[in-house]
Amino acid sequence: LTLQSLQFRELWSSLWLLLAVMLTLEAAIAALRRRWGMPGRFGLRGGQVGRRGRELVLVGLGLVPVLILVAQALAVDPRALLHWQSLPALTANGWGAALALPWPGLILSTLVLTLLAAGLAVGVAPLLLLLVAPWWWGRLLLQLSWAFGRLWPPPLTALLLLFVLKPGVITAALALGFHNLGILGRLLLEGAEATPDASEQALRCSGSGARLALLYGRYSSLARSYLAYGAYRADVILRETVVVGLVAGSGLGAQLRESLSSFAWDQLLLLLVAYAVLTLVGEDLSDRGRRRLLAAA
Repeated sequence: LTLQSLQFRELWSSLWLLLAVMLTLEAAIAALRRRWGMPGRFGLRGGQVGRRGRELVLVGLGLVPVLILVAQALAVDPRALLHWQSLPALTANGWGAALALPWPGLILSTLVLTLLAAGLAVGVAPLLLLLVAPWWWGRLLLQLSWAFGRLWPPPLTALLLLFVLKPGVITAALALGFHNLGILGRLLLEGAEATPDASEQALRCSGSGARLALLYGRYSSLARSYLAYGAYRADVILRETVVVGLVAGSGLGAQLRESLSSFAWDQLLLLLVAYAVLTLVGEDLSDRGRRRLLAAA
């Protein structure tokens, strides 16, 4: 509603408040991880249970009344889930038009969108950290930009990009890549800070620069686990392409929007089947890649 009415002051006020809540939640989660002795984000071994089991149960029980209060404030009625609506009838005449859709082009654009966004998210994070390695203020600016990336959901980023870019694969890839770049960058930074710096200091004492010492001293030990998590994020990006495509006008999402606007339920059914097949294949490839990377590590 704020975007439709062009009330950008309300939009930015809401985003600043959401940013404060998100950073507070991230700090609280990091404190709990340290308190419970949980492994790092890229750790390959689990920590001992210790005392965190009892505290996890207490936290879970404490969240139950909070969820009830939030549901009451939002007027959520669980009984509405029991009211089913009948599906529209599918006619035989519509299947021909559904099968005549440019399926190779739609699937190819969805895959290209996934690869572009995944490459942007996975590849740019370590490059940016290496670029700003000598300057502490550069890292702070990078962390702030990544916080905005995590804050803005990809559909909102795509909407904002449409003010300066045309709808298409590039706009959708930038929206998805920026969001996942914020996630992967934060996790890589946490993993680098949790890694012992003995190798990095040894390289720096031997005459290597700050960037080379950081690359070979810390990032080399995190490479496989980072790429394994990047494979998981690529699977998530594939699942998000349809939602972002609805906004940015690319891939299966663009066709899904047209089918919904014209009430072409036969086309909608085939689009959902194609999206489900792509998702299952992408999930299988992602799992295989993660297992191979983690086994080699």
